[in-house]
Amino acid sequence: MIDIRRSRVHRTPFAWWPHALRMTHSRAPATALVTAALVLVPGVAVAATSGTETITTSVAAGTLTITTGGPVDLGRARLEGANEVLVAHGHLGTVRVTDTRVDDLGFTVSGVLTPFTADGGSRISAAALGWDPDVLSTSDGFHVTAGRFVFPVPQRPERPPGGGLSVPRVLVSSKRGNGPGSALVTAALTLRAPASTRPGTYVATLTITAL
Repeated sequence: MIDIRRSRVHRTPFAWWPHALRMTHSRAPATALVTAALVLVPGVAVAATSGTETITTSVAAGTLTITTGGPVDLGRARLEGANEVLVAHGHLGTVRVTDTRVDDLGFTVSGVLTPFTADGGSRISAAALGWDPDVLSTSDGFHVTAGRFVFPVPQRPERPPGGGLSVPRVLVSSKRGNGPGSALVTAALTLRAPASTRPGTYVATLTITAL
């Protein structure tokens, strides 16, 4: 143990100090008491320095895209309505609409059909195919509206053109400010062809456009 005691002033070179310290030692078990002192020395002021770094990032403009499903088979058309019309049904392959644009412009997805044609030159008007659009699902916060039902019109000479999917029809749309997201849509398809249509396998092309 270290014992620090205060004693009277002795005449030493340091006699000006009001008290002197005298250290005496005493034996003790294997323990020790240590007194530590901390002396603070004023530091020297240092001028601050600084530097800069340029951090860059980019934000893409985004895109509006559509992905269409596979081929559609309406099966065999059958006579209905007192044998006045040939009717067939099916579903449009699922269409995915994805909008990643940051401008929130909204969009309209529409479809238009070519006439059905068969070997030998027989045709069925595109007006004979109609649809009933349906929204299957959307991403969170993404709001879209299915297009209106379009009735199929068997084309006859006395009827003006422009029915069914012979002209662009809305499949799905979104208003401005909707934000980025995606939606899955489809449509129930109905074909109503004249009963006088010649036998054969008929093929048409549906073009789907997003604007």
